[in-house]
Amino acid sequence: MVEGLAVVILAGGLSTRFKSKRSKLMHQLAGRPILGWVLEAVAALEPEQTIVVHGKHNTDIVEHFQGVDWALQPEPLGTADALLCGIPALGEGIDSIFLISGDSPLISSDTLGQAWLVAKAATGTTALVLTADTSDPAGYGRVIKNGYFVEKIVEHKDCTSRELEITEVNSGMYFLKLEDLENDLRAVGSHNASGEMYLTDVIGKRSGMIYKLNDFDEMLGINTRCDLAQAEAIIQKRITTQMMMDGVSFIRPEASYIEIGASVAPDTIIYPGSYVLGHSTIGEGCKIGPNTVVDDCVAGDDCTIIFSQLHRAKIGNRVKIGPYCNVRPDTVIEDDVKLGDFVEIKKTLVRKGAKIPHLSYVGDSEIGEKVNIGAGTITCNYDGFMKHPTIIEDGVFVGSNSTIIAPCRIGSGAYVAAGSVITQDVPDDDLAVGRGRQVNKKGYAKRIRKNLERRSADEKSGREMEGGS
Repeated sequence: MVEGLAVVILAGGLSTRFKSKRSKLMHQLAGRPILGWVLEAVAALEPEQTIVVHGKHNTDIVEHFQGVDWALQPEPLGTADALLCGIPALGEGIDSIFLISGDSPLISSDTLGQAWLVAKAATGTTALVLTADTSDPAGYGRVIKNGYFVEKIVEHKDCTSRELEITEVNSGMYFLKLEDLENDLRAVGSHNASGEMYLTDVIGKRSGMIYKLNDFDEMLGINTRCDLAQAEAIIQKRITTQMMMDGVSFIRPEASYIEIGASVAPDTIIYPGSYVLGHSTIGEGCKIGPNTVVDDCVAGDDCTIIFSQLHRAKIGNRVKIGPYCNVRPDTVIEDDVKLGDFVEIKKTLVRKGAKIPHLSYVGDSEIGEKVNIGAGTITCNYDGFMKHPTIIEDGVFVGSNSTIIAPCRIGSGAYVAAGSVITQDVPDDDLAVGRGRQVNKKGYAKRIRKNLERRSADEKSGREMEGGS
């Protein structure tokens, strides 16, 4: 644990440009809230304390995040005021703070670690300012410096024409010595274009040194939904690049979406249009996609999943799914199972080697080993009030277009004739036929056709007579 360091995260802004009913810090980046990315990065500093300064308008972040201390900024009067609101929450033994905005999700823990080493080693200074160069500095505070030291930071709205040409900008991230900081903050005025108390007004008074970031992207702030989309693209590139370095193949990585909690093993191929979401885990040698969603699922090795959606399911090894399958929550699929095109399956255990090749719905069921479910089969699990189970034991063959009315058990090795409606249990090794007896009426189809032809001719004649009159 780092001695004497606290992190203060400023999260009290109104987020007006985001135009959202909820705090912008709760909006997702690769499956994690914006503020969650910041908390993840600063945790690498091992601070004694982490304080989040929030406004009375964004209590949703207080309800969501645990393990931090909270300080209220009653009114959004600027960054200096926000830090003043956070200082009373500091515990004993704190002599330095790291200050960061809650909407800066791209800063890396490695960068923060290196900057903290520099801050500790610096002598004769009470601030370390993180900066970066950019070709488009619009909207950022400009850094006016003398060598490695900061003379002042000028917010964009207050810059002169000459200062607007400066390309080194302020990140809004600082390591600050606590000594006399509160007094300096209280001395800050609000005589500027925004009418706010700028924290940057303090920096020039504190012998601030510069720590320049190598990558401007790390200081990107999220002020609009356009910024959010830009940050998402950056994070996606980081995730897919790391996965490729770890042995995963992407066919056009920019065309897939991977959330930060997902894990994919080597020799798996991700095809375009694929989404791997939540805490999904995908094994080795799989083929995922194209156009596939794997959401909070566990998949084993050597699986093929194409043009399908899977949600909160557990998949074994060598499973083939798709195209156009919908695997719904609480489904468990064991090894060597095949789910073919247009199959929907929900809350069902499918045991090893079973096949549901196409056009079927199976819900609230248990399917035994090496069962074959014919095309168009439906388990009727809902009676309008309750869900009921269907048990199909090992080795059963269900003929196409069958309907199984739950609750029902079909015994081991049984056959169900195609087109049957099964309303009762089927014993082991029996053949169940649940359909009406076929009757062939000799020549009846010919009589039907003659009647239809005569009716058609009469209707045509009537229309012609009406037209003639």
